[in-house]
Amino acid sequence: MQTDITTSVVEPPSGAVKPGKSPERFSRATRRNLMYGLIFVSPWLIGLAVFVIYPVIASAYYSFTEYSVVKPPEWVGLENYRYLFTQDKLFPTALKNTLYYVFIFVPLSTVMSLTLALLLNMKVKGMAFYRTVFYLPSIVPAIAMSMLWLWILNPQYGLANEVLRNLGLPALGWMSSPTWSKPSLIIMSLWAAGGGIVI
Repeated sequence: MQTDITTSVVEPPSGAVKPGKSPERFSRATRRNLMYGLIFVSPWLIGLAVFVIYPVIASAYYSFTEYSVVKPPEWVGLENYRYLFTQDKLFPTALKNTLYYVFIFVPLSTVMSLTLALLLNMKVKGMAFYRTVFYLPSIVPAIAMSMLWLWILNPQYGLANEVLRNLGLPALGWMSSPTWSKPSLIIMSLWAAGGGIVI
């Protein structure tokens, strides 16, 4: 008696990787697009690395050293932080000013940007012009913006004090006044709210 044994070969499903071959992660078109994308964003990535990432890392390192530029840094560990928190008399003032700016500017900036964005999304004639006008201050160079605001907030002949005088109100010290210097900086920062409006 003879038994007929039939051997069946199971074919791998279509798309399965054959033994000995590594799967191709990206198609040729995807790799090409990725390469072009990296080429186009490379100036920004280089700027990010040189002007943001490196300074942050260098600042963190130098904070643990005694460094005077003219001689190599000398490692001192946590000594700078000990001095900052226990002996530096200006640190509490600097911290208070920073918190003042953050807790007033951030909410004001968020509310102002959201409000302007909603208004600039309305169907009104000439909206493209209004959108341009509100966005332009955010692309003005920082030096030009500083010079403009120093003129507007000048205590003697500035535009802001001229408006206050015409309204019968007293002129303010603005940038020269300890009371008004921080609100002046917040007003200057709010002026360039175009980026927040777009977001």
